[in-house]
Amino acid sequence: MSLETHEDLQRNFLIGNCKFRKFAGGLEFQAWHNDPALRKKLGLENNHYPGPIPQKDVVRRLFGWKPVSVPKANLIPCDKKDANWFMPKEIEDPETGEIVEIHVPVKISVTSEYEQGIIRSDNDQHIATHGADYRIHDYEEWLLKLQAKILNTKELNIFGAGLPRRGAQAYVQVGVPETMKDDKLGIEFLPYIMASTSVDGSLPTTFSAQSIDVVCDNTRNMALRQAESSGRIYKAKHTSRSLDNDRLNDVRAALRLIHQTAEGLVSEYRELAAINMNRTQVKKTWDIIVPIPDRDEVSGRAYTMANNRREALLDVYNDRGPTKGMMGNQQGTALGIVQAVNTWSTHVRTVHGNRYERNIEKTIRHKFDELDQATVKAIAQVMNKPELVSAQ
Repeated sequence: MSLETHEDLQRNFLIGNCKFRKFAGGLEFQAWHNDPALRKKLGLENNHYPGPIPQKDVVRRLFGWKPVSVPKANLIPCDKKDANWFMPKEIEDPETGEIVEIHVPVKISVTSEYEQGIIRSDNDQHIATHGADYRIHDYEEWLLKLQAKILNTKELNIFGAGLPRRGAQAYVQVGVPETMKDDKLGIEFLPYIMASTSVDGSLPTTFSAQSIDVVCDNTRNMALRQAESSGRIYKAKHTSRSLDNDRLNDVRAALRLIHQTAEGLVSEYRELAAINMNRTQVKKTWDIIVPIPDRDEVSGRAYTMANNRREALLDVYNDRGPTKGMMGNQQGTALGIVQAVNTWSTHVRTVHGNRYERNIEKTIRHKFDELDQATVKAIAQVMNKPELVSAQ
């Protein structure tokens, strides 16, 4: 991981409600990338908040710039006498080998009416190129002001906000003030609204009801049923009709479902916890989720990698290793399988690049939901319970 990426984590991500999000053993939550020494060196404030993140801090620290639409043009190399601009360009000096800057004469052609560029207002950094019909969903307007308006509050209870891809994407997590607990299972979680969007075309603007497990910091939706089928997710494309009144009503309905999500999660946790699974059934489920190939049919490397994945997953399930304390004695139940797979994917599974950013992107794109649903589908197959994956 490069230092630059580590700096981005200190600058572009805010983590709130840390006193309500505990590690196993009761320690106050801190993201693994927390680096006070680096922040001090960079002159940055602490990006961890014991309680909710003030809305003004999100604006000041993350959304203090605007994505701006600018015309696109072609720069055509030409003779110096025909140039109307000189483009800076770095080249290697053939004599010294040093990198030097020269200015190349170019002619700016007529801008295209079919394209627009998106840049940052604070540093003119190019983010994306879009067609003329693309509409910017401003981060402050869509992720903060819109939620505050719909929820009829002046101050949102924000416990997470960030700018993945250096501002090309953005998200804000708005939750209830305190954790919710199911005493029967001993599970604590924070239900929240995940609002996310992008200006590079990688994401539609999305509002969805989700939850995060307090002890293991796992992201959860309802594992059994898809969010879209039950109306707990709303997506808005970046078009001229994005803010039509009827569409705002859809967003309003999605945002008001946070408490229903909490109730639904408790119900589904209990449903899964009530399904007891013996060792044979657990093994059959692992064989579907992380299959071990026939040793004679794959390379030695592929066989070793599959075995390593299975062993790492079993370590999580049996509450061993770095995730010890996150399982909560759920082994031998369907809930234990779902918990183990989710924890493994969140904290152990090999990822390309930075784990925190990859986890955020999985959350935004609902990849953890898909993982939970695939896990429950495997359980339903082994236990002959098709009702587990039927849409409500």
